[in-house]
Amino acid sequence: MEAEAWITSCAQRLQQHWPRVGTDDLAHLAHALWADRQWQAMDPPAAAERWLQALEHPGPQGCGGPKATERRREDFPLHTRARSGPLPARRETGECR
Repeated sequence: MEAEAWITSCAQRLQQHWPRVGTDDLAHLAHALWADRQWQAMDPPAAAERWLQALEHPGPQGCGGPKATERRREDFPLHTRARSGPLPARRETGECR
């Protein structure tokens, strides 16, 4: 798949998750994912979904990963750390999906 088509498809899936985020920001994130061969090898919507799951359940332990208060900025890919501000909080649902 061509880079532009992959990025567009990935950004569309991210837009479904974050409808209020600007399309330019989501395209930038999708481009950063595409630049990594691990993500590039995946179907774009699947890559976006897996990346979103990693935000909700960081760390190798999945749901057993660090709590939001224990997470470090280094736990996030560089493209999500470009802006200053607090780390995104993990949803506390009380159960793993």
